[in-house]
Amino acid sequence: MKSGLRAVLALLLAIPVMGATPVWNNEIIETAAGHRVGNPEAAVRIVAFESYTCPACGNFERQGEGALRIVYIHSGKVSLEVRHIIRDSVDLTVAMLVNCGPADKFFANHAAFMLSQGAWLNKATNPQQTTSQRWTSGTNDARRRNIAQDLGFYTVMTNRGYQRPEVDRCLNDNAMAKKLSDQSVSNRETPGFDGTPSFSINGVMQEHVHGWLALQKIIDGRL
Repeated sequence: MKSGLRAVLALLLAIPVMGATPVWNNEIIETAAGHRVGNPEAAVRIVAFESYTCPACGNFERQGEGALRIVYIHSGKVSLEVRHIIRDSVDLTVAMLVNCGPADKFFANHAAFMLSQGAWLNKATNPQQTTSQRWTSGTNDARRRNIAQDLGFYTVMTNRGYQRPEVDRCLNDNAMAKKLSDQSVSNRETPGFDGTPSFSINGVMQEHVHGWLALQKIIDGRL
């Protein structure tokens, strides 16, 4: 009887609830060029081209991420796809950490590094000579581990619930490094791309739009 009851309950749980509203903020998938959150059939489909060493990208995250997720993506009317633009070894290291683990962790990882830029970006862009040597000597995976150590990235990941061995596995993943670098090259070739952050809406790059306030006006005009 107990096994039969369990089977019935499992069947009931597998049946979709008619009329249930999808939780679009939880609908996260990896795409061919990045990661997307939200309704794939949204009226406004945004693609954001971002770099982790770009201060304007950090500003966009601080100003717009909350509104995008709470107001626009939650409604199912807007979706957001993030695509990497990798400018240097620090950018690549962060991108690899953001992509560490399953797809549903991507956007929280992305936000953690964008919102913590103030703690590490200046050191990343103006390293001391001894630090710079650690980032340019040895194997590629050793360089990434040194960058992560020197800039406090292990702490960011620990605060996200990761263990150090898991972080190291991601930093050592040279196949992921090549994949992300190749994606970045392709993303830079998107017609109309002219720096970070840049945004396309429904496949059309938006000229002279590099921040939240300008993007929000366009979104509101389309809803």
